[in-house]
Amino acid sequence: MKLFTDGGCSNQMDPDHSKRVMRIVVTDEDGTVLVDKTKTGGSNNVAELWAVTEALLYVKNCEIPANQKIADVFTDSTNTLAWIDGRVGDNINDKKAVSHLLIAVNRLREKAKLRVTWIPRKKNVAGIFMERNRLEKGRCLTPAGTLSR
Repeated sequence: MKLFTDGGCSNQMDPDHSKRVMRIVVTDEDGTVLVDKTKTGGSNNVAELWAVTEALLYVKNCEIPANQKIADVFTDSTNTLAWIDGRVGDNINDKKAVSHLLIAVNRLREKAKLRVTWIPRKKNVAGIFMERNRLEKGRCLTPAGTLSR
């Protein structure tokens, strides 16, 4: 199953984390939004990793045979790729959130095979959706739906 992920955070430079809002989107290759969630706090990088976690959770919950639960996840985040590969540095803002998400990813990998591939932003279907439907002052401009081409 090919899934495209993207995450972002509004007001991420605000020291008051309660004023930050993360949004993540998971789409299929046709642009159909499968997951669209928001959460207070975080950062762009944490949102990107959260999106991959949600993609894996989506595959795990699909009613398909266990041996067919393979997530081909495409992201434009090099940090997410490094973190999933076990390369988490000491100089990150929210190491606790990253650690919790990586634990979730590793647990989900027991239920679904994960292959993560970097793609350029302009080819990331979820990223295109996010750009067209940005968060503004913590509110989504349009509801989740199908990406129009």
